[in-house]
Amino acid sequence: MLLAPYAWRDPIEGLIEVPAGFLFDGASIPRLAWSIIGVTPYDNKIIHAAVIHDWLYSTRSLSRKLSDDVFKRIMKSEGRLRRTSIFIIHRAVRVGGRRAYNKTRHLEEFYRPELINNYNKCDNE
Repeated sequence: MLLAPYAWRDPIEGLIEVPAGFLFDGASIPRLAWSIIGVTPYDNKIIHAAVIHDWLYSTRSLSRKLSDDVFKRIMKSEGRLRRTSIFIIHRAVRVGGRRAYNKTRHLEEFYRPELINNYNKCDNE
């Protein structure tokens, strides 16, 4: 869960804002590919791109192709992944992301700001 808002200013699509309370599952990378591309689902090399990408897929605020292109631009701009890894990850999303993008979602499935209080209580105890 995202505990604070997160934003990305894309050079083509503009400001993309993800609110605190967004539920996401990290980058959807098959375990077999972890060692090949050098990242795991919550790795700091990819997590920012994954949060934005999951938000765009969940809300469908951009088309699938544009969402995937934003994902690629974030990975490139952060400079934490090899070009070959970015290429492989982007191709995998383009090939395998259709079902995830087309899945019908209701707001309460991916946006639960009321749960943030549970995390704040843990910090204060």
